[in-house]
Amino acid sequence: MKMIKPSLVALKKNLRNLPRAEITVVGDLILDGYIWGRVSRINPEAPVPLVAVDHMDFRLGGAANVAANVAALGAKVKLVGVVGDDMHGRELISLLERRGISPEGVVVESGRPTTLKTRVIAHSQQVVRFDREVAHPLSRSIESKLEKVFMNALSKSSMVILSDYDKGVFRGSFASKALKSAAAKKIKVAVDPKVPNIKRFGGAFIITPNHHEAAMVVGFPIDSEKDVERAGKIMSKKLRCPNILITRGKAGMSLCRDGASAAHVPTVIRQAFDVTGAGDTVIAVLTTAIASGAGIEDAMWLANAAAGVTVSKIGTASVTADEIEQQLSEEYSLL
Repeated sequence: MKMIKPSLVALKKNLRNLPRAEITVVGDLILDGYIWGRVSRINPEAPVPLVAVDHMDFRLGGAANVAANVAALGAKVKLVGVVGDDMHGRELISLLERRGISPEGVVVESGRPTTLKTRVIAHSQQVVRFDREVAHPLSRSIESKLEKVFMNALSKSSMVILSDYDKGVFRGSFASKALKSAAAKKIKVAVDPKVPNIKRFGGAFIITPNHHEAAMVVGFPIDSEKDVERAGKIMSKKLRCPNILITRGKAGMSLCRDGASAAHVPTVIRQAFDVTGAGDTVIAVLTTAIASGAGIEDAMWLANAAAGVTVSKIGTASVTADEIEQQLSEEYSLL
């Protein structure tokens, strides 16, 4: 497996081109809640930390975080997904509007709660997470509404991202319909999948599982570069997908393609505070770069650098082109 290293000048040029892209993001919308505090003693009622709360806030999660990352790069983005008719859905929509992302493609479903993940953070460490969600497939009427708003968004898209958190959007027939609609318009689709739904994404342009997810799909552990290449080839054939990008944490990321040798991008070891949302950043930067004219290997390098930035932040976060450029400069001085 070869390591790729494009010129830094070329990568900086690609970063300047990112605002050319027009991306439609479709998927499971999540509201991330954070409770920030301090632990000074153990709860006398039970052997668990007692957190003294300092403050609370909300952030965009799931497909909404993908859209936020695209917007942070300066590209145009349209978001399609579902929230509940509740205070958390309204909060999510408010956060989108503050980021300059139109909620026009957000469908509201009565009786279905907005997916909420609440994390308790004390001294920069996650103490516990609790989720409020309903993950059953969308009703036929809601799926039909989603199809309509997706088709409206698709008309001006240069690429589509399907962001799957297995919360219901892709548990029905919507994934295959979205892929067929995009293919009819010759629009490439990038997918960040969850294993239970991965077969639904057959025919996408690029699919980006992490190495744990890839191992579950192919049925063997991925411990070496040979394992990565073998897994990538199996997934490419099984999913009729020409590009399988396997993200490998501290080992970087590897791209397996039809008719070409696998390419690898290493990661410069740095302190990782929080990996929450790193996959969102990767798919957002990768797709935006490809849609704005970058080659897929250059796009990989940009996405890998962006992941290095986002894991250095606490909580769900987006990354700017300036931050990616600084990260690249640091990496190139070490590689």
